[in-house]
Amino acid sequence: MAIFAHLFDAKNHSAIARIGIKPTKAKGRRTSGVYATPQLASYELTHQWMRELRRYDKRITLAARFRIPDSKRVYIGRFDEQHLFVPASEAIAIAMNHQTVLGLEASC
Repeated sequence: MAIFAHLFDAKNHSAIARIGIKPTKAKGRRTSGVYATPQLASYELTHQWMRELRRYDKRITLAARFRIPDSKRVYIGRFDEQHLFVPASEAIAIAMNHQTVLGLEASC
């Protein structure tokens, strides 16, 4: 099972604990879903988005980890580039072997 980390505002913690993470509708993006980052062995690379968000936004941000089957297909790519539609296990491999992991996101 592939593991991904989803960032969310702390004020939504109780709702997410009760009903889970709901997919968002695409607003000016090509895909809808839950935006997350693949969990890697490096804590720093997995949670780099949280540091970037904290730099510009003073809200409290939390991370939720979730698993999806390796065969489920997800979109992965840099936030400002074309995304690939691949199985989740391959998305993790792409993130591990990518030259610049910073900025990679997945839509599950």
